[in-house]
Amino acid sequence: MMEIFGPWSAARVVVAGLLLLTIGLGVVCLWAAHQLERAVERRRRRRLLQKIQAVARRRLP
Repeated sequence: MMEIFGPWSAARVVVAGLLLLTIGLGVVCLWAAHQLERAVERRRRRRLLQKIQAVARRRLP
C-alpha cells in the first residue's frame, strides 16, 4: 500500500490528521468559551435582578 502512494503519503496523512485535530480542538475551545461567557452573564444578570427585587421589597409598605 505504501508503494502505491509513495513514501511521503503516510506523513502527509498524519500531518493532515493533526491539522484537522487542531482545528477541531480550536472550535471546541471557542464554543466552550462562548458557553462559559453566556453562563457568567446569566449569573450576573440573575444577581442584579435579585438585588433590584430586594430593594423593591424594602420600599413596599
